[in-house]
Amino acid sequence: MATAAKKKTPDVSLLEPLVLTGAPGALHGTLALSNTGAERKALRDLKLTEVKPKTRGAKAQPLLSADLPRVKLRAGASKTVPITAALHPSTPPGVYKMSLPVDGTNHPVEVIVTEVVDFEITPDEVFLVGKPGAKIKKLMVFRNHGNVPIDVPAIGAIQLDLDLLHCRAQREMLKKLRDTERTLDDVMRAMSLSYDAELESFTPLKVKNDAVTVGAGGTVSQIWEFTIPGTIPKGVDATAMIRVSSETVTVHILAV
Repeated sequence: MATAAKKKTPDVSLLEPLVLTGAPGALHGTLALSNTGAERKALRDLKLTEVKPKTRGAKAQPLLSADLPRVKLRAGASKTVPITAALHPSTPPGVYKMSLPVDGTNHPVEVIVTEVVDFEITPDEVFLVGKPGAKIKKLMVFRNHGNVPIDVPAIGAIQLDLDLLHCRAQREMLKKLRDTERTLDDVMRAMSLSYDAELESFTPLKVKNDAVTVGAGGTVSQIWEFTIPGTIPKGVDATAMIRVSSETVTVHILAV
């Protein structure tokens, strides 16, 4: 009766599990190998298999690239080798599984993808010139280069950041102060009234848009309708800052 062939124990093994971490396009790890055999080993064409997510129902992510150099190990020697790999940039954050065959044995590889917020708004500066109350439409384009969805909210009313507000308020305060009204209380009272009057001369900028979610790797465009404040001095530069995720849109307003 023939005896079953004894399965050969691989000479080269992993000293520790391989873990790759980082952004989808820049995964890094260290491959620690040991050669327990009596002969020198040359490992060629090391390949990582397709990524499979641990989460049930999630889709597998194709591997775009992997830098797995050829490795030569002397008998009884150990070596660590840096490993880099890349998935599709929109691969969601999470933990994925891969497989690395070494010397005839498949070794599990854990891939930890971190969150990347990379959002772009075009244009990031908007210029509004018109009469108080005028409505001006602008095309806005949102590009999500990251791996998590980005919510663009309905903007609504935005408070203005007024250029030269302090100079205008203080100049008006000095005009109204009489020569006999030079005490600290008189000055503070006049300054408060002057600032209140300046602020009341400006109403918020109104922005009309629909809330939208830009998926990872996606591009969305929409029209924003800006309404120049109905109460705003003509010829005075004003700005408004609109924050969306990691980006800011600067709006310049000039009423004519």
